[in-house]
Amino acid sequence: MPTIINNISFKLNPLNESEQEKARLNFKPKNIRFLFIGESMPAGGTFFYFENSNLYNYTKEAFLQNFDWPEKDFLKFFKSNGFYLDDLCQEPINHLTESEKKQARNAYEASLSDRLKEYKPLVIMSTPKSIEKNVNSAINLSGLRIENYSLPFPAMSNQHKYVEELSRLLNDVIKPMFRG
Repeated sequence: MPTIINNISFKLNPLNESEQEKARLNFKPKNIRFLFIGESMPAGGTFFYFENSNLYNYTKEAFLQNFDWPEKDFLKFFKSNGFYLDDLCQEPINHLTESEKKQARNAYEASLSDRLKEYKPLVIMSTPKSIEKNVNSAINLSGLRIENYSLPFPAMSNQHKYVEELSRLLNDVIKPMFRG
């Protein structure tokens, strides 16, 4: 049953029928070790797993600076090493007002918590920073002990900061887990 927020209907557990969800599931690793969590897939048609979004481009840039892999096979590298991108909200919310976005983020916490129980990642990297509280709430609801590293979203002059912070995280947290 959909949840209604300001006359906007949200399916908190939608079927994975969209082209975006099909692409996402195509790159879902069997064992998710490192989970990126975004706010939601964009309403405008760009998408990380379509290889045409800011999040894709700047995540790839940070990985290219920190790992040795063929650039053209980024999503294969991402998947084969246990990386996955999911979203807090399972429907686009970037077209909503800030108040509506906040309500939607809160409404999706339980759904994310359920997915976290399934995934059991070692580390979470969430972006934008505005979802940090919601992701932490979902982690608490799940009963799991997972560190959430909040990153700025790579847009509106934050591209360099995102690459810099993600690179630091890859070097200081993720790479030691590869060796361990």
